[in-house]
Amino acid sequence: MSADSIARVDARRTELGFSPYTVTGTTVRLATLDWTRHMVRQGRQAEVESLCVHYGL
Repeated sequence: MSADSIARVDARRTELGFSPYTVTGTTVRLATLDWTRHMVRQGRQAEVESLCVHYGL
């Protein structure tokens, strides 16, 4: 992943309250997945979808 891509991901993660991206840190990636699952289980899919649209994901 290029330095520019990592910088964009880190900025997005910081905005959402997550720690910066790490290549080997599975704990960090699991935190993001856990957050997403939590949002969906609470019926907050629309918020997740809105964030995806906002960030072009």
